[in-house]
Amino acid sequence: IGRKLRLWMPLFMYNFPVVGFAFITSTIFALLDPLNPAHLLGGVSSTFVFGFLDPKYFLLAFYLGAGPGICGHTILNGLLKYTTPLVISTALLFEPLFGSLMGYFLGFQSPPRKWTWIGGVILLCGLQFVVRSDSMKK
Repeated sequence: IGRKLRLWMPLFMYNFPVVGFAFITSTIFALLDPLNPAHLLGGVSSTFVFGFLDPKYFLLAFYLGAGPGICGHTILNGLLKYTTPLVISTALLFEPLFGSLMGYFLGFQSPPRKWTWIGGVILLCGLQFVVRSDSMKK
């Protein structure tokens, strides 16, 4: 569905209902959580739906919205106009390898070990097969 919509629909029009639906369902599930229910009204703290507005959490919430939200999901949705969902979802399998490399270069962890590199090579070969077979269909 997303690929067909992205052929003619501007990215912001496509993303608005997707993000809106995610907001609504996340809020409903937070309110219905039996172990740690969120509160809709009454203040700004970690137990309220709008707790991210607390200065203590605001920068982290802003980062999560701008980083993974806009730069991650929106770009992937934008790519639907140019390639198939199969290629995009297969490319997402590289997240552990790229995450390990980012963690290493930012100083949060040791360099990726042997099995991470072997898995990365296997994924790269698999991605090549997916992209080639996808281009053969066209």
